[in-house]
Amino acid sequence: MKVVICWLDVSGYTAACWKALAGRPGIDLFVLTRDLAAAMRSGANHTGFDSRALIAGLPHRLLTDAEFADAAVIEKEVLAQRPDAVVIPGWATPQYNRLASLPGLEAATFIMGMDTAWTGSTRQLAGRWLKLRFFRSIDAAVVAGERAYRLARWLGFRDSQLERGVYGLDYAGLAPALTRRLTLPAWPRRFLFVGRYVPDKGLDILLDAYGRYRSRTTDPWTLTCCGRGPDAALLKHQPGVTDRGFVQPGDLPGLFADHGCFILPSRYEPWGVVLAEAAAAGLPLIATDACGASIDVLHNYHNGLVLPTPDAAALAAAMTWVHENTSRLPDFGRRGQALASAYSAAAWAERWHALLLRLDGQ
Repeated sequence: MKVVICWLDVSGYTAACWKALAGRPGIDLFVLTRDLAAAMRSGANHTGFDSRALIAGLPHRLLTDAEFADAAVIEKEVLAQRPDAVVIPGWATPQYNRLASLPGLEAATFIMGMDTAWTGSTRQLAGRWLKLRFFRSIDAAVVAGERAYRLARWLGFRDSQLERGVYGLDYAGLAPALTRRLTLPAWPRRFLFVGRYVPDKGLDILLDAYGRYRSRTTDPWTLTCCGRGPDAALLKHQPGVTDRGFVQPGDLPGLFADHGCFILPSRYEPWGVVLAEAAAAGLPLIATDACGASIDVLHNYHNGLVLPTPDAAALAAAMTWVHENTSRLPDFGRRGQALASAYSAAAWAERWHALLLRLDGQ
C-alpha cells in the first residue's frame, strides 16, 4: 500500500512514528513536508529542528517555503506517487486540503490528523458548516485525545470514522531515562520545562510560581528551561533558573534523566506531546488542565499534579508539594511511564497500520 504523508514539519516524535510505520508489512511510505533545515539557515525556522537529519532513511521530499506555498508543486508530487492513502494535518493548510478533491486521486483514501481541542468557540461552531464539503471528502480522522474527539464529532465525523492517537513518541529511546535516574545517589532536585517561549506556554506563570516556591524554602530545587521564542527575555537574571535554549530530540533522554519533575504550565495546549515524552522518561508531571494530554498521561496524585489555568499560586503549591514528597517521586515516575507506553512509536504504527488496512477493505 502506497501511503503519502503530507505534513507541516518534522519533529523527533513524528520521525520515530513514521519510521515505525514504514517498517510495517506492506507499507510503502513517502513523506512530503517543509525543509526546516533550509528555513533554519534563513532564520525563518523558529522550531530549531533539523528536518533533514530527523527524516534521514525515509523516502521523502522536503519543500522550500516557496514550494510549500505552491499548490501545483504539491499536487504534482503527490500525483507522481500514485498513493492508495493520503494523510493530511488538519484543515488549516489549503494547499493540502485541495488534494482531497484533486482529479487523479479519486480512488485514494484520505485521512486527516487533528489535535485541536473542543472549546465551543464561535469559530468551531461555524467550522462545521464552512468546511462541510471538505470534511465530507475525508474518510477518517485520527485525533489527539478526548477533547479533539469531541470536536471531530461536532464537525460531522461518525464514530466509525474516528481513531484516537494522532501522536506517538520515541518511547524506546526515552524509557531508559528512568532507569538512569534511579541509579543516581539521590533523586535529582531540578524542575524542567521544555517548550516554545511564547505566551501560550505560560512561561511568565512558571517564573512567578517558581519565585513564590523559592521564597518558601531554604534549599529550593533549580529550574531548567529549554526552548526558544520571544519570551526568552523573561528568563534573564532569574535566581535559580537556567536557560538551556533549544534542545535537539536526541538530547532529550539525557536531559530528562538529569531532572526530577517536568512542568508544563500552558494557557493553551491542544495536546502536548512533550508531556507524554516526559512521562515516558519516568518524570513526575505538573501540568495545567489546558493541556489535552493531561487527560491521557497525567492522573492527579498518581503520577503528578493537574492544576487550573492559569494559577501561579497553585503552581507554586504544587512545586512545594513535589519538593516535600521526594520519596514518592520514583513511584510517580513508574506509573507515568506505564501511561505513556500506549503512545510508543511501535503502538502508534500498529494503530495506523490497522486503520489503513481497514479503510482499504483488507
